[in-house]
Amino acid sequence: MAYDDIGLTCLNEKLKPRCGLEFDGEQLAYDFYNAYGRSMGFSVRKETYGRNKHTNEFTSKVFMCCKESFRVKGKQDDFTIKPRAETRIGCGAHLNIKLDSEKKKIVNHFVDEHNHPLVMSKCAHMLPLMRAAVDT
Repeated sequence: MAYDDIGLTCLNEKLKPRCGLEFDGEQLAYDFYNAYGRSMGFSVRKETYGRNKHTNEFTSKVFMCCKESFRVKGKQDDFTIKPRAETRIGCGAHLNIKLDSEKKKIVNHFVDEHNHPLVMSKCAHMLPLMRAAVDT
């Protein structure tokens, strides 16, 4: 989704995640997907990961749209006066990385289909994981 009238144009193909893209570290992959999410209008969170049982070495990681999945049932009690609004709506957008034989992190699965409207670029700084504490 592009908002050309407010300055968000289609991203360069080099900046869009794709299968086979390599990273030197897990944090670099997260930072890349987070920057992509901010430019497109969604927030990213870290989800599941895989580790080798014997060496405890990283094997895979999933970064997803913050609206993926659903809230766990039973978290709210009957006495809640003002329950919080539902924030997770089952969005399927995610990026999956895995460790290859040369110890590089490679994107092996990427889904870019959201089931919710994306935020305009001028409001992206207000997304949940984009808010930064301001030092005064």
